[in-house]
Amino acid sequence: MPTDLRPFDQISQALKGRQEKIESLLPDFMKGQSERLLARALQYWARGTPQLQGCTVGSFVGCVLQAAELGFAIDGRLCYAVPFKATAQLIPSYIGLIAVAKRTRLIQDVWARLVLKSDKIIFEERDAAVSYEYMPNLDAPRDRAEDARGVLSVASHHDGWRRADWMPIADVWSIRQRSKAKDSGPWVTDPGEMCKKTGLKRLLKTFSDDPGLLRALELDDRTESIEDGQVIEDKKERGR
Repeated sequence: MPTDLRPFDQISQALKGRQEKIESLLPDFMKGQSERLLARALQYWARGTPQLQGCTVGSFVGCVLQAAELGFAIDGRLCYAVPFKATAQLIPSYIGLIAVAKRTRLIQDVWARLVLKSDKIIFEERDAAVSYEYMPNLDAPRDRAEDARGVLSVASHHDGWRRADWMPIADVWSIRQRSKAKDSGPWVTDPGEMCKKTGLKRLLKTFSDDPGLLRALELDDRTESIEDGQVIEDKKERGR
């Protein structure tokens, strides 16, 4: 690629050169939408922080490829491209993981609630059955995860069966501290959503029957182990 191109033009040229690959990765319900995904990715990059725009072209293109594999456009809703020094890393969002989980048809619906100390919650397990009662303080703000007690996550099945999990906030903060993204991206801008996502992930990992869901969780887990400045090679891109 010519090095005298503007950064935006370098990104644009690199993405257009990978459009055929992006199209091949898209799930069936998104076939034919690669051009739209490229346009959304370019808009996301153009509106991004200087740190994101300073990442290598290859790492950002890799994020677009991984997003396409999940049926996502990189737009800050279903997933993010988060900078780690010179490397952009794809992170599915809370609602992105829900979208993938519901597509599996193993789960009818799944959700998480950030429980504050001013809320009332009763969580019981008896004879392998879990039940809960949750009454939130409707006036308490939750976006910043202040005064949080834990995360309640629930998945429902088409036959009415449910699975629930409780995650204390200390466990959530412990996972954040191990993450390379703890001081950037959604952990800083949307800590409440990230707390819910952390609890939700633990519940979703108990549903191991769908490769699409496992792939989404795998991509998200890479955030915990990526080393600063290191480009992690995507398995599907090896040998190209």
